[in-house]
Amino acid sequence: MLRFVLKIRKQRTELLETKLYAFNVNWKEILQK
Repeated sequence: MLRFVLKIRKQRTELLETKLYAFNVNWKEILQK
């Protein structure tokens, strides 16, 4: 049970990091224009 929860939490964290990375890349592209 605990392992399952940790797995979900890890996936959620990775998803959040991916979103933040994409967001930062978008901002850099906007600022360069």
